[in-house]
Amino acid sequence: MPQRVVPSAPVPRLRAQEQRALARARKKIDAINEDLLHSKGLTEEEAAVAARAGLIDTKQSWLWLEEWQKGERESERDIRAGRTQTFRTLQAMSLTWSSRLVREFSAWPASIKARARKQLSLFAENPAHPSLRIKKMGGRSIVWEGRIARGYRFTFTVSADAYVLRRIGPHDILKRP
Repeated sequence: MPQRVVPSAPVPRLRAQEQRALARARKKIDAINEDLLHSKGLTEEEAAVAARAGLIDTKQSWLWLEEWQKGERESERDIRAGRTQTFRTLQAMSLTWSSRLVREFSAWPASIKARARKQLSLFAENPAHPSLRIKKMGGRSIVWEGRIARGYRFTFTVSADAYVLRRIGPHDILKRP
């Protein structure tokens, strides 16, 4: 169930249009939490008002948008249909780099590239290694994050046979993984 992110924050004054958007957002968030397959995600306007009212985390409002929820519904259908695969060893998994990540990587300083290569090698060998600090990004997110160095993170998703690396960069990348 959605909860106020900041319970002691004052309730913002909302115009009539924003109040209607907030009411729609609450209904959609409840529907997502109750029945993901038959729900719709928020619009940009609804997400902005819901974040402003403290109903959802501002840094993860993208998670509630229809674009993201469409992928969540697809994953949920696959899971319910049994279209999953279990790997007995980590060696069966591979690391796949998104094209965006390849472009971003070329712009980083040599020291960060070296550290990223080291951490990603460690990740391929042992995703549970404590220095990686792997954790799921809030809510029902299918995006995970890990640590490259102080202030640098990487994000990834898990497909049937690969960890798909999405982004690597300063901590700010977690705002749009």
